Amino acid sequence: MALLTRAITVEARTCAVVYRHGVRTGVLAAGRHRRPAGSTVVPVDLRERLLAVAPQDVPTADGASVRVTAAVRWSVTDPVAFVEVADDPEAVVYLATQVALREAL
Repeated sequence: MALLTRAITVEARTCAVVYRHGVRTGVLAAGRHRRPAGSTVVPVDLRERLLAVAPQDVPTADGASVRVTAAVRWSVTDPVAFVEVADDPEAVVYLATQVALREAL
């Protein structure tokens, strides 16, 4: 019995996490690939992104308050973790930046 397949193209600067019947089966690099029937492909953009953190008042160690903002450049290095660990990975980066700002002051 042959598996029905379809061809898919993973664009440059992306990869794709592949699931078959809900189980992760691999990660595809850019290029043309066969995709077995019953599989789901989740594309992941690997390009660098810029995230601006809104200005916020942060208390300093001596009790003063300063208004800070941050711009963060980030990119995906682990596509599986990006897809499976957090529902909103960009929100995780945003929150981590806010926490780092507070700890730095």
